[in-house]
Amino acid sequence: MTRPADDQLLEEQARLFDPNVSDLSHGDDGDADDGATPRIDPANSPIELELAPRPSPRATPPRAAEQPLELAFEPARPSAAPPPVASLPVANPSPVGARVTESGLPLCQDHPHLTAAWRCNGCGQGWCSKCVQQHRGVIICPTCQSPCRQLRYGDRFASQSTFIGLVPEAFGYPLRRGGILMLIAAGLFLAFGRWLGLNLFGLLILGLFLSYLAAYYMKICASTVKGEDVLPDWPDVTDIGTDVIRPGLMFIVAAAFSLAPAIAWVYTTGDMGIVPLILAIGGGIYLPMAILSMSVFRTYTAMGPHLVIPAILKVPKDYAVAIVFMIGAMAVLSFADGLLMAVNPLLGWLFSAFSSVYVMMVEMRILGLLYRTNHHRLQWVAD
Repeated sequence: MTRPADDQLLEEQARLFDPNVSDLSHGDDGDADDGATPRIDPANSPIELELAPRPSPRATPPRAAEQPLELAFEPARPSAAPPPVASLPVANPSPVGARVTESGLPLCQDHPHLTAAWRCNGCGQGWCSKCVQQHRGVIICPTCQSPCRQLRYGDRFASQSTFIGLVPEAFGYPLRRGGILMLIAAGLFLAFGRWLGLNLFGLLILGLFLSYLAAYYMKICASTVKGEDVLPDWPDVTDIGTDVIRPGLMFIVAAAFSLAPAIAWVYTTGDMGIVPLILAIGGGIYLPMAILSMSVFRTYTAMGPHLVIPAILKVPKDYAVAIVFMIGAMAVLSFADGLLMAVNPLLGWLFSAFSSVYVMMVEMRILGLLYRTNHHRLQWVAD
């Protein structure tokens, strides 16, 4: 008889899991055949097979359309301020707190009797040459270790930083650094030129020498303005027109310009009274500042009223002192010349030559000191 399809299926499954099961037979009466392997009842069989359904593939969501990449930057949030860092205290952090003289020159912080030769670029303090330090060829501040810049009028006694304190030493200035030999040589040559001045050739020689002296006087003033305290060397002559004739012409033009109002008044009115005298005195007051301005700028236009008059008004007190000293020196030496002329004309002639050179050297030194102690008021730029 034919086995049901279910029995055949169970037999095949049992054979897979148990190799001893070779055949499963089913009789009509339900008894087992002789010599046959007992039949497994499918209802009581411990083998239960359950075929799990194959899981269906997970559905993939549809991919959205690709969008262009956009970057968005948020503004940085302000972070908390870092805690303060302890630093070394610096005294007088501002140049305003630095020591200065009455004329505005900075003083050394540790030696207030000396003018400062260096000023710190960091804290603004002034120092003399003994106080500053040097590191790898750079001058630095002893307080904050910042680089320092050199000042023009340093390492001088503070008592001599004012104009009135410096004027007395101007009278000994021509005697420094071989100045006596320069005075003797200039005096002898000037006396010789005056003696030759009796003819045209002598006037030419005298004029050239006076022009050369004018160049030297201007060099004295310019060197004093730059802070030098010794007599400069004689001017070099590479071009006679520029180095000799031009300085003499500048002196002549400055004198003529200063006295031009008085000369014009006398020429046009013929009056020799009080008015031309006042104009002449005004020209005499105007002339020294004009010479100082030309010595600094080395141009004819520097003697113009646009520079001279404001400069006089900025330093009226010191300028008045300079005028008084100049007039006093000229009066004393002129009186001495007169006495010597009366005693011995030759000696008076020589003394007049020496004294005129000496007075001009002192006057140019005083003018240079006037600028040096008042440069912060005049605010000129010296070359």
